[in-house]
Amino acid sequence: MSKIRGRVVSIGGMPIAGASVIVVSGTMPVQDVAAETNKQGQFTLNGLRNGTYILRAYTEDGMWGEISAELPLSQVEIIVGADELSTPEEEGDLVDDFEE
Repeated sequence: MSKIRGRVVSIGGMPIAGASVIVVSGTMPVQDVAAETNKQGQFTLNGLRNGTYILRAYTEDGMWGEISAELPLSQVEIIVGADELSTPEEEGDLVDDFEE
């Protein structure tokens, strides 16, 4: 099984703490695959098989963002408030500075 680690940020690039991140659809059934971001906006989704997934992040104030992630890709960035679905290639969404 694989995992997706990433970060949720505002359009301006500021990390968003307390956002809920869910798997909307994917290669395998996605029930109960969710996470909440920490103070740095970081999250981990565990127990996923290699394949394509749509991730959605919701903030406490109702903003949201989505990204398409392909495993084995380990790190993504979800931009909350973007107008459309983005992919890592389109938005430069690979994240190198994930903290455990």
